[in-house]
Amino acid sequence: MREALIADLNALDNIEIFTTIDARLDASHLTAASTLAIDASANPFEIWQVLIKTCDAALIVAPECDGILSKLTHMVEVSGVVNLGCAQSSVDIASNKYHTFIALKSAGIMTIPTMMADEFLTLGFNDTLSWQGDYVLKPIDGAGCEQTMLFKSQASVHDWLSQNNCQNQGYIVQPFQEGTPASMSMLCRDGQAWLLSCNQQNMVMAESQHMKLLGVIVNGLSEQRSDFEQLSDRIALAMPTLNGYVGVDVIVDESEFIVVEINPRITTSYIALSESLGCNPMRMMLDLADSKKHTFTLPNNMSHKSVDLILNE
Repeated sequence: MREALIADLNALDNIEIFTTIDARLDASHLTAASTLAIDASANPFEIWQVLIKTCDAALIVAPECDGILSKLTHMVEVSGVVNLGCAQSSVDIASNKYHTFIALKSAGIMTIPTMMADEFLTLGFNDTLSWQGDYVLKPIDGAGCEQTMLFKSQASVHDWLSQNNCQNQGYIVQPFQEGTPASMSMLCRDGQAWLLSCNQQNMVMAESQHMKLLGVIVNGLSEQRSDFEQLSDRIALAMPTLNGYVGVDVIVDESEFIVVEINPRITTSYIALSESLGCNPMRMMLDLADSKKHTFTLPNNMSHKSVDLILNE
């Protein structure tokens, strides 16, 4: 994702790019950007805090887990530089899958029923759940399919949670939702949304019942674009502090579009977005952030080419 962002920024005029990199990695391919290597002895948050103040604008690419995205977003907001990403208020909601469920449900947006693991454990086996079929257990702040597990019964979920009692507060339980795994990439600002792509996800069940994302067909579901546009408008209105690039995971079940989670950050689909759109998405993000522009529209020449993105193991 970083390399795709740097390539798009490098294609623009009058842009100076600065990023950091793990000192253990080779940075020779990042010739378009000034880089600072950070080793294990350094405090990266202190380094980032200093670097942010030297920039005009910052875009955070980080996972939601352990509050990392929220902490870095707060760092940008208090620095006074332009935040090209979402506001911390929306990051905090979207980083918590249970809070996201509550926000979507309150807005009347179809989403997957969600229960905190501790609450699920208190259910006796004689209690009746309206859920049918398999169960999904996932971290409340996980990114992607990290530690997302599929169980065949309520009893098996209870068994796993009972054996991992110390982690219960960090997990949620959901019914498994049948349908086509999908996502959409959109731009947001002040309660408005501009849809960039409708993506089909290639999901598989890996070892130990863990779910895994193998790839994405960016704009692979363009024939349903109007439905995705309506959904993107409703999500932006429900969470008006979503800003810049936002990814939304969705299950498409016949005519129903069911929101799984909201990613208030750059997502995997961004890697192939420039090729799919035939336009520079970073140019759009910068135009969107330009306070002098009172209106924003997508480029007239934007295409919706289907691009198959295969993820490395």
